[in-house]
Amino acid sequence: MIEPDLHYRLYRYLRSPVVDAGQGSPVCKGALKVELAQLLWFKERGLKSICMDEVSEQQLALVFPLLADGGVVITPSITEEAIKSLRKTYRYQRFTVGPFTVVKRLSGAPGEFPVPAPKPANGRKKVLLIRYGAIGDHLMVTPLIQHYYDEGWHITYNVSENGERIFKDDPRIDDLMVQQMSLISTDRKEMDAYWRKLEKDYDKVVQLIECVEGDLLRIEGTPQYRDSWEKRAAECGGNYIDHHFERAGLDIKGRLPSIWLSDAERAWAQEEVERVRKKLGKSFIVLWNIFGSSWHKAYPWMFDVWTLLKVNRDDIGVLAVSDQMGKYVVGNDFNSVLFNGCDRYKIRQSIALHSAVDAVVTPETWSMTAALVFPAPMIALLSHSTPSNISSRPQDILMEAKLADCPCKSCHQLHYSRTACARGTYNTDSTLCMDSIAPGDVYQALMKLRSAHGDHVGAA
Repeated sequence: MIEPDLHYRLYRYLRSPVVDAGQGSPVCKGALKVELAQLLWFKERGLKSICMDEVSEQQLALVFPLLADGGVVITPSITEEAIKSLRKTYRYQRFTVGPFTVVKRLSGAPGEFPVPAPKPANGRKKVLLIRYGAIGDHLMVTPLIQHYYDEGWHITYNVSENGERIFKDDPRIDDLMVQQMSLISTDRKEMDAYWRKLEKDYDKVVQLIECVEGDLLRIEGTPQYRDSWEKRAAECGGNYIDHHFERAGLDIKGRLPSIWLSDAERAWAQEEVERVRKKLGKSFIVLWNIFGSSWHKAYPWMFDVWTLLKVNRDDIGVLAVSDQMGKYVVGNDFNSVLFNGCDRYKIRQSIALHSAVDAVVTPETWSMTAALVFPAPMIALLSHSTPSNISSRPQDILMEAKLADCPCKSCHQLHYSRTACARGTYNTDSTLCMDSIAPGDVYQALMKLRSAHGDHVGAA
């Protein structure tokens, strides 16, 4: 039987759908408990994880065809004959995880494929960083990763799926421990118990859960969300990145993000931006991130700013990035100044584009952190944060509503429902804080950046 106290060691290998054919409690949240005979009900190549108490040659022949590429069989007991039986038919890898054997199905020619060797500690101190969350949450951890890398620590980073999208192949991270969040309990007591089990293998553990969206921001739906404006202003004014170092017990301030890009990613970004530059016939290309995950992380007057660029025939082109919804929000009505890149790029590509553009315009979403890594200046459209929260450089422009126009500004809250924020005065489908930043002001900020930039050597 897979002992419940050891379930935590399997989380990094489990992906849904998870079928548990063993005895005892389910190995994870959402696992489907079945009898061995019931495995015949499942379609071939339909499962990602199968957990069993023991696996014989005959049983492995039954269950291995049910695995999708990348799927695993996990068991505390498997015979060598069972493993050998795969060699002529399947491509696979075999991992040893404490008392467990994990056999992963791969596509390709039959045979056993070597398991990548873990990066050894070699006497280095070992630190475990724990952060689940959105893209921007993970990017804020990068200066802390860089700190421990520079200090020579062996770094394990325990992340959600978003973290894998950003940090896969990052040479600073020795062990990227990726978990599917839907398979893990969100009950805080159970999560604390899980982290305590992980702690024994490390010299230092830095738990960064709710580092920003809890300590320095109030989340809609929590009791703290109803704190008074005065209480939030007094308690939530700290710098977001500095607070990560405070969580780690380090008295370090003023660090900027540090995102690793490969030479190939940088070269691709340069080529892509040059392609956009030529397509639009503009020498100054601005990356504009359309919106973030909350209602107030969207600027309603972006079309008006683009209209000013179009009417005035300025030498500024816009490269819009966002998710699939952004593709339809942006549309194709501004072809002379706009390249609609929404839903076109993967997240690593979108990050890399920041290294090649001439400026960035962004609401309070992940681009506000990514932009700080690269030379292009940023116009940040603040909604829930105050400038004291935001790291910036001399070339950056932080824009926010005037208090007279938006009495609730710098609310230090994350709003998800459309009834949670005051509506805009002019654009009632927007939040008041975003509606109150005039498009003419954003346009003038772009003119300031363009004037400071000078002629682009690669102008079309």
